[in-house]
Amino acid sequence: MIKPFRTSIQSGQQLNGLLITVPSPELVEIVSTAGFDWLFFDLEHSAMGIETLQKLLRCVSDSCLAAVRVPEPSPAYVAKVLDAGAEGVIFPRISTEEQARKAVALCKYPPLGNRGVGLSRAQGYGNTFSEYLKVANERIACILQIEDEKGARNASQISAVEGVDALFVGPYDLSMSMGIPGEVAHNSIKKIIRNLPEVVSDHTGLGILTADMALYREYADLGYNLIACGIDTQLINNGAKKLISSVKNTAK
Repeated sequence: MIKPFRTSIQSGQQLNGLLITVPSPELVEIVSTAGFDWLFFDLEHSAMGIETLQKLLRCVSDSCLAAVRVPEPSPAYVAKVLDAGAEGVIFPRISTEEQARKAVALCKYPPLGNRGVGLSRAQGYGNTFSEYLKVANERIACILQIEDEKGARNASQISAVEGVDALFVGPYDLSMSMGIPGEVAHNSIKKIIRNLPEVVSDHTGLGILTADMALYREYADLGYNLIACGIDTQLINNGAKKLISSVKNTAK
């Protein structure tokens, strides 16, 4: 049965995640048992497709939640992601209240939304459909990414939309939209990150991606409770470099 991602966010507990871009079942199986609270599967910027995603979701441990970033807020993408067994959907580039309402509707069965009915993995291929239907609307998390200045300005209204569970800041896209590409430490970006906790609704979680532990502490102290604290490729890259460096130092 679907795990309660929405409830976990609303509880205010700190949820530490990892961004997944490598379509490897073995990798997902390993990291989902490493202690992460959730995994952020990226269909927007990785080579993953829906068929691969479903295989990856099967490998997520019972103790770990799974959210999937869709490339766009379309019924086809969202339905397939949720039917594959995701417990949360991450929508990129949300800038207005209207876009937020559309995203929520895609995640919810009627009467709260317009999600279509499928009998796939999430519903036990029909065997557990009734049970799934009873809890899906209250357990599935709708997470919206704030990635431009317009979205940041409208964050209060966006977060107030019923069914929006968290806003997730994209510092790199923010920097691109503001004409300072890649300068995620720029004061303008910092100002937005620090201001969001002051304007979002009390029931709305806040998320961000950072592998910098000093920034992690700062964001957590500000109230960000849905933090992706690393990327799978970064872990592999850093681990490989550390290993070969140790080997070379030992061989001297």
